[in-house]
Amino acid sequence: MASVVDEKLRLYIADTGPGIHKHQLATIFEPFERLDREREEIEGTGIGLTIAKQLIELIDGQIGVTSSLGEGSTFFIELPVTHAEPVRHTKVVELPGADEQSRKELVLPSATQNHDQEVVLYVEDNKINRTLMEHIFAERSDIELVMAETARKGIALALSVEPILIMMDIRLPDGTGYDALAKLQANEKTADIPVVAVSANVTEHDILQGREAGFIEYLEKPVDIKRLMKLIDLYMDDREALPN
Repeated sequence: MASVVDEKLRLYIADTGPGIHKHQLATIFEPFERLDREREEIEGTGIGLTIAKQLIELIDGQIGVTSSLGEGSTFFIELPVTHAEPVRHTKVVELPGADEQSRKELVLPSATQNHDQEVVLYVEDNKINRTLMEHIFAERSDIELVMAETARKGIALALSVEPILIMMDIRLPDGTGYDALAKLQANEKTADIPVVAVSANVTEHDILQGREAGFIEYLEKPVDIKRLMKLIDLYMDDREALPN
């Protein structure tokens, strides 16, 4: 069901499941919260609602839920009504000097967008995470996001497009984010590009190890979108203000 009130679109999604306890409603949007479903044979990681909430709030929307035990739950999503903007298009490009395996799909701006953009590179092997990041950066007309699913492709892209910032997953199919960072640091063309570590496992030791290796920041999955955007804005506005 949907309705429009005061220039806001409200969508309702209802189910007839077992319902949710009142004390669990306060934590349902927290990362990795599965409401004890890990004891059952129900697959999932517990980050879907967290990601949905961050994406919705990124466009000034809201998400909420009401529930009754034994009757089911109703989620609502409230979004501001606006005019559609041109979407980004995906184009296959050939990396200079790269072999067949180093081809990469780049998310390029449409013909109607401003071409005076900064480039951010995201190295991530998980397709869902790449798609999520693509949607996040679609809201930034001042940034062009390019992506790679392996460390080798990420390094090749960094050499090709020279991004202002690189987001690097720590666990990649062909090595670690630390391995890729070391190779970037060893090349004078990419040595000064700031690299942000992105990982699902973040402890104080991980953060310390990452900083010592040369990562400027260590972000936990699911990525806090507002924190990421603030970091990028900080770098774009004043590169000297980046954390040491």
